[in-house]
Amino acid sequence: MIRIVFYNADAGLIGFRAHGHAGYAESGSDIVCAAVSGILETACEGITSVLHIDAQVQQNDESGFLSCQLPPSLPETSRHDAGVMLAAAQAGLRAIQRQYPDHVRLISRKWRPSHDDEFTAFRP
Repeated sequence: MIRIVFYNADAGLIGFRAHGHAGYAESGSDIVCAAVSGILETACEGITSVLHIDAQVQQNDESGFLSCQLPPSLPETSRHDAGVMLAAAQAGLRAIQRQYPDHVRLISRKWRPSHDDEFTAFRP
């Protein structure tokens, strides 16, 4: 199963962490994995290449890990634009989760910077 956690702060979405494999079909033929990967990688590329935001992105294809975290000090306009990209990705993943609930699990969490940093605590 692919597990995707989206993190919300007071200013909106600030990133996600995804890991696992869908297990819907063999590697190379898994449409669920391809759809999830495409949505998440597009969100990362949109944030870094289109919006030119220096987000922290980590990826490990072997373990099925991908994370993207916005920097804490972003101008309001950039934070808003990145949040729109993250929200669009989240909406697309909800649709996939509805169709393939045994293969994709989407979770939303409140970001609490006073606790352990889950982005760096989970190493790919």
